[in-house]
Amino acid sequence: MARPRGPDPVDDAPVARRPVVADGKVPALRSASAPDYTPESQRDAKGLDPFAFFLPKPTWIMVADDPLSNDRNIDSEWREALARHGQTRVYPPRAIMIHEGDAGDLLFLIHEGSGRIYSTNEAGRVIVYDVFGPGDLLGEPTLDGGVRSASVMTLKKTTVTVIRAADFKALIAGNPALALHVIFRLIRLLRASNEHIKSLALDDVYGRVVRLLMKTATPVEDHWVIQEKFTQQNIADHVGSSREMVSRIMKDLEKGHYLSVAKDSITIHRKPPPGW
Repeated sequence: MARPRGPDPVDDAPVARRPVVADGKVPALRSASAPDYTPESQRDAKGLDPFAFFLPKPTWIMVADDPLSNDRNIDSEWREALARHGQTRVYPPRAIMIHEGDAGDLLFLIHEGSGRIYSTNEAGRVIVYDVFGPGDLLGEPTLDGGVRSASVMTLKKTTVTVIRAADFKALIAGNPALALHVIFRLIRLLRASNEHIKSLALDDVYGRVVRLLMKTATPVEDHWVIQEKFTQQNIADHVGSSREMVSRIMKDLEKGHYLSVAKDSITIHRKPPPGW
């Protein structure tokens, strides 16, 4: 069944604007009306992605800090303000929130849950760009009126606030502090995207695998641990390679006692060498 395309059917109710107060605190923004709409995940008959089983569980990839926040997420005070201007929706696991190539005029503020931002081609190959979790804001690239540049699928039950692009533009126009916060967030995303492109262009598969493992792992005393089930197919989807190549690399790293793989975790005992 073909998926309908086009903007989400929402009305054009206005959003009240209010400037930021002198001390820089988040103002009490007036709530805009939040009409009902058809969630993007419901555009697909089953709300499921045919490649869902090839996508990995949530793993966090850290990006560089910026002057406004210690992480990449929307600040908690701004989250509360934004939540008053949208409508809450709950998506089940493996539901498609956003379809690549669709026209979209909604932003998604994540409160609970997690998922993947990815693309697929006609042959069914998957490339995973990033993960999302509580505090993330999805959909900013469509503020310019363009189409969705990637698909978004939940991996856990996910609660979001859906905000219309027109409402969001009005909010940042009337709140310079929020606008600056969003600008720095977009800069972080661009920096992370540049690093990803650089890795794909300049690193071999081994280098990309090691980079992914080290970024995903959490330091624990004198070693690093990935506390999620991270299969060879998951890793291949992240680094743009085949599962067979990843399998060879992981086996060699295990033989060299650089890491050990358990059922639901990977332990990195020492940093792998720069070349394979």
